[in-house]
Amino acid sequence: MFQYASALGMMLDNARTNLAKGRPLRLCHALHYEATHHFRLPDGYHGPFARECPEGVANAACGLNCTNAHWEEGFARYTPLDLDGVGANGEGYDARAGVFIGRHLQSYKYFQDYAPLVRSLFLVPHEEQIAREHLDTLLSPLWEGMTRNELFEYAVVGIHIRRDRFEEELYSEHPQRQFPPDEYFHRAMTSFENAQPDRKVMYVAVASDADRAWMENNNPLYFSHLTGENSVHTRLGRAGPVFDLALLSQCDAVISTLGSYGWWANWASANRGGTAVYYRDQFVMDHPNNEDGKFKAEDYWPRDWTGIGDEELGIGSKVKRSS
Repeated sequence: MFQYASALGMMLDNARTNLAKGRPLRLCHALHYEATHHFRLPDGYHGPFARECPEGVANAACGLNCTNAHWEEGFARYTPLDLDGVGANGEGYDARAGVFIGRHLQSYKYFQDYAPLVRSLFLVPHEEQIAREHLDTLLSPLWEGMTRNELFEYAVVGIHIRRDRFEEELYSEHPQRQFPPDEYFHRAMTSFENAQPDRKVMYVAVASDADRAWMENNNPLYFSHLTGENSVHTRLGRAGPVFDLALLSQCDAVISTLGSYGWWANWASANRGGTAVYYRDQFVMDHPNNEDGKFKAEDYWPRDWTGIGDEELGIGSKVKRSS
């Protein structure tokens, strides 16, 4: 999703370049789905990447040393493209059939000026309508006996748990990420309740069966806070990733854990006026993928999101912080 949105933003940013005045700009994809993706985005969305790149425009087998590629400076490092400039090999882009960009493109700055368009691509109205109806169904047992005015006094907070995908990495000798501690969830949830004492909070926890079981066994503060009176659980992937994102986008706030999908759940809620909460110290800064400026916090997390880190939680971190 980052690659799609960021590439679209790069193209639109270059729409007024001298090169674009003489040549139309088009987007195409050359992605290794089987290696890097759990599902094909074109299967779920109808967006700008309707087809693969024609031969000669971009070569997915180009490799890390491709002289025709515009590589980012780090996996979360904003590296804008200027088609009126030159590439890494000193050759002007006007002499090429196309430009190959990558690899992760995980910075919101690429598409921050095109949020409504990006939202229209990833949050289609039909899925949002189904998600709203499903959310109403999930919460209906908690609403029983309430008047319409009482319903308006409630805030719905989504909690996106993603851990099992990173299981092997989290237990490795030198992980790139660390899972949020139990105190993070407790602080995030109580902050919503304390901020608006006259408004009750309902929680919708979205997690796989494995992650829910792990949280129950290892995060007692989290599970003790989610009582049957104010929370419901739904299984991650129940109706596919498109639906899960639409469901979380309908929440008044989203608390995320790890992964770019959790980032997009934050973005989807914040983009419609909700609150995005993330664990600020999730990245291990002396990991090769993060050190030496490869990860830049201000390029990855928008300034108006709420980050909670180890310092606020009063706990010591065994790794260098990502802030």
